Amino acid sequence: MKKYFIILILFIFEFYPAFSDTFNASVDVKTEEIMPYKISNLLFGGFVEFVTNVVDSPTGIWAEDLMDRGFDVCVWDNLETSQYWKTHKEGAGEFKFELRFEGYNPQGLCSQYISAKNTAAGSRAGVYQTIFQNDTVGMDFYIYFRGNLNKNTSYDGLYLFIYDTTMTRVLRFYALGKPDSINWKKSSIKISPTKGYNRVLLMIAILGDGWVELDEASCMPSDNINGVRKEQYDLLKNWKPGVIRYPGGGFTNSLEQIWYNVIGDIDKRKALIGGDRYHRMDFGYDEFMRLCEDLKIEPYFSVRYHGLPVDDPANFVEYCNGGENSKWGKIRAQNGHPKPYKVKYFEIGNEEYYFYPSYATDYKAVHDAMFKKDPTITFISGLDIWGTEENFQKAMDTIGTITQIVTNHPLIINTPTDRATDEEFYISNSTVAAHTNWAILRFEQWLKNGNYFPRVKQGSTEWGYIYEFWPWAPIDRVEPGASLGIGIYTADQLFTFIKCANSLVMANITYEMNFIRGGYNKYTNQRVIFGTPSYHVMAMMSNHFGQDVFTTNVSSPLIQIRPIDGLFNANNYPWVDAITNGNKDTLFVYIINKHPNDSAIVKLNIDKISRYDSLDVYQLASKSYLDANTCEEPNFVVPKTYSWAVSDSYTLPPHSFTILAVPRNYKHTEDTTLVPGIISFNVYPNPANNYINVKFESPNSLLARIEVVDLLGNVVISQNLNPIESNNVIDISLLPAGVYFLRVSCESKIYNTRIVKV
Repeated sequence: MKKYFIILILFIFEFYPAFSDTFNASVDVKTEEIMPYKISNLLFGGFVEFVTNVVDSPTGIWAEDLMDRGFDVCVWDNLETSQYWKTHKEGAGEFKFELRFEGYNPQGLCSQYISAKNTAAGSRAGVYQTIFQNDTVGMDFYIYFRGNLNKNTSYDGLYLFIYDTTMTRVLRFYALGKPDSINWKKSSIKISPTKGYNRVLLMIAILGDGWVELDEASCMPSDNINGVRKEQYDLLKNWKPGVIRYPGGGFTNSLEQIWYNVIGDIDKRKALIGGDRYHRMDFGYDEFMRLCEDLKIEPYFSVRYHGLPVDDPANFVEYCNGGENSKWGKIRAQNGHPKPYKVKYFEIGNEEYYFYPSYATDYKAVHDAMFKKDPTITFISGLDIWGTEENFQKAMDTIGTITQIVTNHPLIINTPTDRATDEEFYISNSTVAAHTNWAILRFEQWLKNGNYFPRVKQGSTEWGYIYEFWPWAPIDRVEPGASLGIGIYTADQLFTFIKCANSLVMANITYEMNFIRGGYNKYTNQRVIFGTPSYHVMAMMSNHFGQDVFTTNVSSPLIQIRPIDGLFNANNYPWVDAITNGNKDTLFVYIINKHPNDSAIVKLNIDKISRYDSLDVYQLASKSYLDANTCEEPNFVVPKTYSWAVSDSYTLPPHSFTILAVPRNYKHTEDTTLVPGIISFNVYPNPANNYINVKFESPNSLLARIEVVDLLGNVVISQNLNPIESNNVIDISLLPAGVYFLRVSCESKIYNTRIVKV
């Protein structure tokens, strides 16, 4: 046990600020008082909106590293090439570049035309862009092209060049082949990595005389997983979200959101161009559902209905869930997935309180058409809480019997209008989830007022913290957004969802807001994709929870700071908060210490739990609440896991989130079969330093003998157990540290367990 205390002390000194003070708190768990609801990992879900910096970007979920791979974004005052490509020509010759309004992709807008005439040896003409290249992972490249090229004095054909970013050194050089003047040809190659080069120029060029048209290029890291960027895939796999919502948000109601344009052949999908924004939905519905299928995540779709016939969203349901003999089920099978995806969750529209009263009428018509395709799905309506109750109840008069979940979107903006210190800002943020609690309970009351609860529940299907606003959309690039302080806010928000799970059955954190980030290390130029402390809090809970929620009473000093205009008033909220959930094997006690400077000495009382000697502890802490994960230090604030020796209280670092995994019906042995006549048998502590306690009860006062055996089979301790004394102390102080077997014999029966001497 001494060893574990040393580990704990070292841990405290690593994370506690210098001169940290302490305060006392208590957490009482009533395991016989189970809440009348259960929780699931649907509360630990996500919302992936189809926006550029989340899905389509060099750090996004989809692993495509080329921007505008179909040459579709026109610059109307210069139609030589796309907005994302640049032209290059060198050597003698007559060169021409232009965008042609045709191409391999029938739904694309343009293709790239390049011609060369009277060229000399070494001359070339091409288009290029900067891409990221991991210097240890190769790239998979392909392109479609056609044309007619004739040999000059050196080369002819289409080539791929990999340059350094100054275009003074060719790092790699690949021949893509000669084109056909009529038919489109696809050429695929593997690009080898170049050590020390993380950003490079990728150029597609012709050598020789003639012309070529280019369309539908692609360049992905070779370690992608079915098109998903490996770093993103690994983060999702570690997170274990119960559900992910896709593809909108605002994109749900976009005129470009037509689902059948983004299924099937990835190289024949429509380019989605709105204003100056460009999207290529290669991460379409099939790709998203296959990712969810692979990681055992429930897919959840927000479907567009504005301006579309009701059959359109109904056909989408059939594509997802219809049999192979249905019209759209056959198309799904042709696209590579014969079995239905079995999607459960469909939301009609997004934040539709803006469209009241037409939404109620439209919802019913769309619902009825979708219901005919699959009556087993769960229907979600977008009647967000920020509308009025009067409008809510009027809409529910029409849709209340045909919806199962209604949404609220508690996006928090907590911005001081008066000057506030970092500490005051942090403290306010750590309690602002109380506003979410108010909003959820308000919405629950609306459901009760209309007699819809408990048949109709609610979901916080977009939530997150907006650290800055500019001027209309959230900006997620400031370092404080990836800080431990926002991680504490996230933990507090999740506490609210668990406490309100009587009516709240689903929650989806917004992926792009202070959750998962990507960028480039400014020193090494390497691409980095990482989870913020908010991500780690979510993953900690998602990996350690049980369905039952238990009464948890907390006694803690209360926050007292000055009120600040524009900030949520944190006064009279406790510094320490806790909530307990669990299953038949383990209780998970979640504890937040929100104090910016002081550690909390927490006395933990749990009824009806057998004695335990050590706990598994999962903790997110750091020296400052301003500590953040960055591209230069992506793992600066990450959870630590360790064993904590039992004592009367637990000392928690300031600004920390901790999960204590408490074993229920604790057994100190590995063999669950008791010796006949012995009705209970425990050995503790284990591991131990000087002494072990052997506690047993024998109804017949049977004599038992105990032996301690080393790994070579030598009996190193042997003595009788007193059948009258329930607790026998065995001195192991003289034994070398290591693993031993403890053998108990009684009435010719032998009982074995393992102990560790430290």
